[in-house]
Amino acid sequence: MSTILYYVLVLRLLYISSICKITLLYRETAVTKLYLFCKI
Repeated sequence: MSTILYYVLVLRLLYISSICKITLLYRETAVTKLYLFCKI
């Protein structure tokens, strides 16, 4: 029982971290696009 809960917790943490990474990456690309657009 406890092993299943631990597994779910780890999966949830990985899921959250991946979402954070994706959002950060998206934000970085958006910022660079805006910067380039404003530069032109």
